[in-house]
Amino acid sequence: MLRLVVLVLMLLNVGYFAWNEGWLRVYGWSPAQQREPERIAQQINPQALTLAPSPGPAPTASSASPAPPSSAPAPDAPAPVALQCLQSNVLDGDAADVLRPLLQSQFEPDAWLLQEQRTAPHWLIYMGKFASKAEQSQKRAQLADLKIKFEPVGVAELTPGYSLGMFTTQKAASDALALLAKRGVRSARLVQVQDTAPSYRLQLKSADPSQPAVQALVAALPQLKLAPCAPVQEP
Repeated sequence: MLRLVVLVLMLLNVGYFAWNEGWLRVYGWSPAQQREPERIAQQINPQALTLAPSPGPAPTASSASPAPPSSAPAPDAPAPVALQCLQSNVLDGDAADVLRPLLQSQFEPDAWLLQEQRTAPHWLIYMGKFASKAEQSQKRAQLADLKIKFEPVGVAELTPGYSLGMFTTQKAASDALALLAKRGVRSARLVQVQDTAPSYRLQLKSADPSQPAVQALVAALPQLKLAPCAPVQEP
């Protein structure tokens, strides 16, 4: 009995397998086929479809933009301004008064020097001071007769008077006076003279003629002339 049951089950399994695979379709026994004709109707030229390549990984920063140059040449730096010592022409007291406040406001105290210069005393062969114009005319006539060169004295405290020569040393003046005495000059004498009004010379120790502070000095005093300082002579 058990053998019969097993045999029946095996026949049923074989029959089901044959039915499921459609082997019995010629006999009208087969499972219903699943079809979707409406989807096939909606396809338009399916043979023209192509597969697009899948997008690759996003480009990295190094590949998205060109790398900057490793070292760009630096722009040329402006050449440094060459500073030098500048010295002015000889200036009078009024010019020094114009420059002094500008120097104090535009430069450091140790950057400039306004040097006062006085001429060395000199010796004058002097004739005068005349008490009257008549005496002055008489002396002028005597000097003309002796063919002695003379000129009016330019020093205020010695006018009216005549200068018969100017010398830098007392010895030279004394020798000249002795020669004049031999020629008949009796009333002349030696006088030491020194200019009372000093002159000035500006020195900028380290400056550039084109810098605004220097240009301001030239604009305030047109007669100001600046030139490189004379080299110091070694002994």
